[in-house]
Amino acid sequence: MNDLETKSSTAVVNTGDAPGCVRCQLNILLVGLMVLSATFAIFLWRQVHYARQDVQGLKQTAAYMFQAFNQEKPGMDAFVARLVEFGRTHTNFVPILQKYQITTAPAAPAAAAAVAPAGNKPAPKK
Repeated sequence: MNDLETKSSTAVVNTGDAPGCVRCQLNILLVGLMVLSATFAIFLWRQVHYARQDVQGLKQTAAYMFQAFNQEKPGMDAFVARLVEFGRTHTNFVPILQKYQITTAPAAPAAAAAVAPAGNKPAPKK
């Protein structure tokens, strides 16, 4: 019986130190949280850095692609216009044009301006 009483008395002595132990664990957790937060912030900073580098590389590639598209656009518009003309004369081709939603010839503002007669220009205002 004496052994049980001795163990219980030592347990009572250790419970008096419990708030200090909890405080120590809390401090350890806070330091760990700060280290984890700093690590995550550095990781995000590196990802933003890499994303900015990728965007710079993509801008150069996209600029080249836009330039090539703009150079080839008149040829593509002419081809679509010929497809529409072909669809007008061959009715069997109309379902294919409808499938790809090609209904009218693409508008060419430069061509429309070139076709307009030069004599119909309005007189300059004074």
